[in-house]
Amino acid sequence: VRFRYHFSDRISAYVGGYVRLFDNDKDANDDPEVADGITDFGIRAGARVREDKWHVGFDAIHQMGYGDLTTIDAFGGYSFLDNTLDLNARITTLIFSDQLIERLEGASFGAQLGVAYQIRDLARFHVIGELNTNRFEELQFRFYGLVDLDFWL
Repeated sequence: VRFRYHFSDRISAYVGGYVRLFDNDKDANDDPEVADGITDFGIRAGARVREDKWHVGFDAIHQMGYGDLTTIDAFGGYSFLDNTLDLNARITTLIFSDQLIERLEGASFGAQLGVAYQIRDLARFHVIGELNTNRFEELQFRFYGLVDLDFWL
C-alpha cells in the first residue's frame, strides 16, 4: 500500500508499507530454530521534485523479518522527446543483515545509470546499468531491463 500526496504539480511525497509471506520447504529445514513460515514487512517513504524537464528525489526503505534491510536512494533525471524518453541516475546505500546467517551482514554502495522509454501512459520500459561494491564483491556490475506498469484506481 502506498499513499502519495501532490503538494503541487511539481512536488510530491509518499509513504507506504508492505507485507510478504514466505513458506520454507519443511523437508529442507533441519534446523529447529528456523521457522518454516516467515513474515517480512517494511515501510517506505520518499519525495520527488520536478522542474520542467528535470526531476530529483529520494527514497528510503526499511524492511524487517526475513533479513533486515535499509535502503536510502537519491536520484535525478532529465526528460526529452516530449517526455517519452528519460535519462536517469541514482546513488544507493544499502545496509543489510540476515538473522539466519550471522556473517551475512554489511553495507553496499552503488550507482545506476538508465534510460526509460514511455510506451503508453500506463507502461514504461527501463534499461539500467548498475555498479555496486560491498564486503563480498569488490566490484559488481549488473545490466537489466524492466517494464513498469502504472494503474490508477
